[in-house]
Amino acid sequence: MIFDEIWSWFREIDCTPIFLAVPGNHDLQRPTASKSAEKVLENWLNESDVREMFWKAPDDDYHPVV
Repeated sequence: MIFDEIWSWFREIDCTPIFLAVPGNHDLQRPTASKSAEKVLENWLNESDVREMFWKAPDDDYHPVV
């Protein structure tokens, strides 16, 4: 496997990198646009009251969406 070969090379040069897998935009599950919480959060940048609601109420419907 190519990953094993690369890691073997790292060991030869006395290097111990950290492997971190980062999901890309194709790996996430996008919410449906018909839900109200998603609709409200779409206005995050334009509506200060949306941002205020989000930060003041951590148990609301918006946090699970994010």
